[in-house]
Amino acid sequence: MNKNEKHAIQLCRDDIVEDLDAEYIVQILFSEQLICKELLEEIQELNETRRAKCERLLNNILRQNCKCTFDGFIKALQYKNVYDFLASTLEKKYSEIIAESDVNDSDAEFIPHRDNCRYEFGNSVSETNCDHNDNIQIQCTSVEDENSQSERIETPIPLFENIRRINPYTSQRRKLAALSLQLKRLSHDGQSDALQKYIKTINTSYERHKLNLGKAIGDKMCLADMHFTALEADLSERRVKFDVSDRSSMFNEMKDVIPFTTDPRISSMTFCAR
Repeated sequence: MNKNEKHAIQLCRDDIVEDLDAEYIVQILFSEQLICKELLEEIQELNETRRAKCERLLNNILRQNCKCTFDGFIKALQYKNVYDFLASTLEKKYSEIIAESDVNDSDAEFIPHRDNCRYEFGNSVSETNCDHNDNIQIQCTSVEDENSQSERIETPIPLFENIRRINPYTSQRRKLAALSLQLKRLSHDGQSDALQKYIKTINTSYERHKLNLGKAIGDKMCLADMHFTALEADLSERRVKFDVSDRSSMFNEMKDVIPFTTDPRISSMTFCAR
């Protein structure tokens, strides 16, 4: 984006932050290859308010090295007429900026203004009246030059990132929680035989289908979840019985099945806790 386009977005920033759903718009920007995948995941996964996500999105697209164009951002707002009013506001503000800059350019003269001039006498620098012309070198720094220099200053990288949100309350996680509760209740009720029967049934089903090419990937992942839960329940029963035998083989089996579960991050946390 050029200076005028960025200025238009900055002037409309309050309106954008007030109304825009960043999680919706980043999907469109990413599909058009205007933002990177990292920014898409940040906006979707970080546990922030809607306004904070809008601020994060605007800060990123206004950076010097961002691929997002002004026209691309406008088209994303106009997609399915969801944010047509924001797109119109941006385009109107941009037109006003262009019109104002054209007027300023036509009125400008090639006379340096005193506030924008530095006068050098040899190696020393001082300000004087423009009447003293002897041995004076004039350096003019326009407002546009200062703005272009400020644009080159990149936004500092934060020292840390917010923790990305993991949703443990999906329908699959609720089913696994119910299964885990059912198995552990058998353990605490002293029904060890019934517990081991359930565990054997689950583990046998997993071993039978884990290499079955005709089985859907999603179904295999669900079986891996159940196998992991069964192993965890078996370890829990041994703890209840004060069983101090070597359990390294069970831990190794749990670690091996983690990558095949529906959410390895949650499985890894359960494994570390156990």
